[in-house]
Amino acid sequence: MPNEIFGNAFSQFVKGDVDLRYYHTIDDNNRLVSRIFAGVGFPYGNSKTTNIADDNTNKTVVAMPFEKKYYGGGANSMRGWRLRGLGPGSYKDTTTLASYPNSAGDIKLEANLEYRFKLLWLLEGALFVDAGNVWDSYKDDDRPGANFSFDSFYRELSLTGGLGLRFDFTFAILRLDLGMKLRDPAGSGRWAFTPKPNGNRRVGMEDFCLSIGIGYPFF
Repeated sequence: MPNEIFGNAFSQFVKGDVDLRYYHTIDDNNRLVSRIFAGVGFPYGNSKTTNIADDNTNKTVVAMPFEKKYYGGGANSMRGWRLRGLGPGSYKDTTTLASYPNSAGDIKLEANLEYRFKLLWLLEGALFVDAGNVWDSYKDDDRPGANFSFDSFYRELSLTGGLGLRFDFTFAILRLDLGMKLRDPAGSGRWAFTPKPNGNRRVGMEDFCLSIGIGYPFF
C-alpha cells in the first residue's frame, strides 16, 4: 500500500541542483560568461508504480512526477534542440510525434560558454557553445540507453553551437539564438558533418533551431 496523507497518495523523491556561473568582463563591449549545471533526482517509495504491459506482464516503473523532471533544449538550455527535445541519454524514440518532443529525465548535466559583444545602437551579438544531456536514474528495458551510467554518460553528451542577436531596450532584452546540433547522442551518436543513416545529406534544416527569448539565457 502506498503512503498517504489525509487519504491521498503522494510522490516520494529527493532532488538537488548545483548551478555555477562565472562572468569575465574583457572590456566595456566584450564579456565571456560560463555556466555549469548539475541536477540529480531519485524517486523512491510511492514513485514506484506497477502497470500491465502489452504482453499482460507486470511492469514496474520508477519515476519522479513529470513536472519535477529535468529537460534539455529550448531558449535557456541546449539551444540546438527544441524544448524537451533532447535525450534521455542515447535513447532514440521512434514512436513519439516529432512535432511534439517531450523527453525528460531524473538527472541533468549541462555546461554553457557564451561570448557576448556590443555591435551598434541597441544591438548585441553572441557566440555560444552548449554541452549536456538528461538521463533516467533507473534502467528501463523499454528505453534502452536512457539511464545514467558512469561508464558511458560522457559519450552521450550533446554538443551545440551557434550565434545570437540581442536587442537591449533597457527595460527588457529581446533575444534571438540560432543553434546547431554539432553532436546528436541518439542511438550510436552522430557528429553534424558525418553522413546521416539515410545517406542523403550531412547537415539539414532539422539540425538547426531558432530560439526566441526574453532576457539572457543565464545572467
